[in-house]
Amino acid sequence: MIANKTVNTTIVLVAGPTASGKSAHALHLAKARHGCLINADAAQIYAGVPILSAQPDARSMAEAPHVLYGYVGVDQLFSVGRWLLDARAAIESAIEAKQTPIIVGGTGLYFKALMEGMADIPQVPLAVREKVAAMYHALGPEKFRHELARVDGESAARILPNDQQRLCRAREVFEATQTPLSMWQKNKQHQPPPHWQFEKILLWPDRGTLYQRCDDRFLQMLAQGAVHEVTTLLSANIPTRAGVRKIIGVREIENYLAGNITLNEATALAQQATRHYAKRQYTWFRQQWPATTRVNI
Repeated sequence: MIANKTVNTTIVLVAGPTASGKSAHALHLAKARHGCLINADAAQIYAGVPILSAQPDARSMAEAPHVLYGYVGVDQLFSVGRWLLDARAAIESAIEAKQTPIIVGGTGLYFKALMEGMADIPQVPLAVREKVAAMYHALGPEKFRHELARVDGESAARILPNDQQRLCRAREVFEATQTPLSMWQKNKQHQPPPHWQFEKILLWPDRGTLYQRCDDRFLQMLAQGAVHEVTTLLSANIPTRAGVRKIIGVREIENYLAGNITLNEATALAQQATRHYAKRQYTWFRQQWPATTRVNI
């Protein structure tokens, strides 16, 4: 059965920084509103890392439908574009099942793509990614950004000087398509249907409280078996550029397992990285969702 395209449908968005309690809050909403939880966290899409990505546990998943959790192989490259297609399909399935779609996560770009659409940029071949990565390390951040400005001035001006990932992404797109990323981004597609109405909920705990939660949660992850999780992950010989390697805790525990640092040092580094990530999320959502009602929990 095809969902009615003339009746407005509420899509609930539950966002906020890491460790802010999004999953628990969204589960509460799902129980109250006959909801289906759809993941919007770039770490929680991966199979094999439920601990370090803080995926909902089996008990939570049994209490309400959960979709797009742990469904991508750890050796796969993933993109915002693929998530958007998967999320839209999940939303339509929930609507057809007369469930309230509840999108929950902390990856701002996922929410932005869902609400605004995104450019339909062709996939960049791995060889091009490797070429650009080598170029970045050979030139250094400043010269690399200067070279990017020669082919894509808008992107070079907009991206922060120390944002290696986005600087490289802009150059990769140009190398692969001979068209600047900024030009691609002006032609957005996959915009939401007009009958979708977004209800935004932004969890916004006190920073000091949140940072303590970040520290405590990584200790809990270690107690739950995070070291074993990384050991198993590394045994799969995943590619160096695999997205799963970017999950906080993977690199730190890998260095511990290699004998480069102690477990205490790995813990401190992972806790620091988590706090820094939360700070970036605070900044992003404050700028992108300025008028959203904030929930302090």
